[in-house]
Amino acid sequence: MRKQSHLLSILLLSLFSVGCTDGALTTTNTSSSLSSKVLVFAGLTTTAQNVTSTTALYSTDSGAWTNTSAIPGVLPAYPAITILGNGKLLAAGGASTGALSDTNWFASVYNPSTNTWTATANMNKGRNQFGMTKLTNGNAIAVGGCSGGCISPNAQVQTFATVCQSAEIYDQTLGTWTNTTAMVACRATTPAVVQLQNGNVLVCGGNNGASNLGTIQTYDSGTGTWTNQPSPTVKRKGPSVVLPDGRVVLVGGMTYAAGPNWGLSSAIDIFNPTTNTWSSGGNLQFARGYHQVSLLNDGKILITGGLNGIAANGTITSTTATVEVYDPTTGKSSLPKLNGTRSFFRLANHPIIKKTPSNFFKGA
Repeated sequence: MRKQSHLLSILLLSLFSVGCTDGALTTTNTSSSLSSKVLVFAGLTTTAQNVTSTTALYSTDSGAWTNTSAIPGVLPAYPAITILGNGKLLAAGGASTGALSDTNWFASVYNPSTNTWTATANMNKGRNQFGMTKLTNGNAIAVGGCSGGCISPNAQVQTFATVCQSAEIYDQTLGTWTNTTAMVACRATTPAVVQLQNGNVLVCGGNNGASNLGTIQTYDSGTGTWTNQPSPTVKRKGPSVVLPDGRVVLVGGMTYAAGPNWGLSSAIDIFNPTTNTWSSGGNLQFARGYHQVSLLNDGKILITGGLNGIAANGTITSTTATVEVYDPTTGKSSLPKLNGTRSFFRLANHPIIKKTPSNFFKGA
């Protein structure tokens, strides 16, 4: 019998006394008593499109779980999340029931000091499988995404064409969303979005509704303009992380090429924002898609989980519990397996991992 994959859209957050950004740390008002905690947030639990109602904190110090307050309104699947400049967490969009046609525009903010969720203003567009990251001023930008499964209208009767090229900014002080300049091209199915050290935002990959994209764009938050940039060596959709030196590493992903495994890739490409050029960074030991990447405090990259088997008709046949650590200067190595296979989960804003709980992994 084919093993049923667990389609988890889980948020894992390292909540330290300082907030985490892509490759850097910024001081926040996050309570120091919440250091070394992990937040597990909503998502899908099975291929039957069941949205889980569980939201809890895990303490790496005590090994205990603590429930948080309920998320206002509906619990989303396929949301986007990021840590704001004030240390709070913004969660937005997603599908209310797990059915992508039920995509919504709801947004909520989690306060780690009070362990509570609070509803905030709705986005201007209902979107799922989109990208979101923090800006240098602490606000957040949401870009692209699908409406109703990238085919149908969303719950607000907005079409894919209306949603996929749009961008909007969340004001952490006012709690409001404002439309900004649309992207140069339509991008959906979770494009990689990261903040560069110069304050610009890089958007890579995604899908335009007809084909997978290998192109990238950068957003200048000062002028509100988008600029096309060169494509990576292997054009695909995959997660990325910013290194301490400012370079961006695109790790694995999918080209969506027809045939078995839909172009699952092991390629690693590195973007230099100073020269706007890409170079090859080698390969992962395992090709994977819909995995997560996090920057470790020694400058290496942790790669976890993902898909490693997709049938020619698009059916997911297997997920992986393998974990790798990639060293941008010397290569890569394997770590013990995750405690259970998973894909479609989230590590918010690519946090810098300072400490890994021993019972989060199991022996290979």
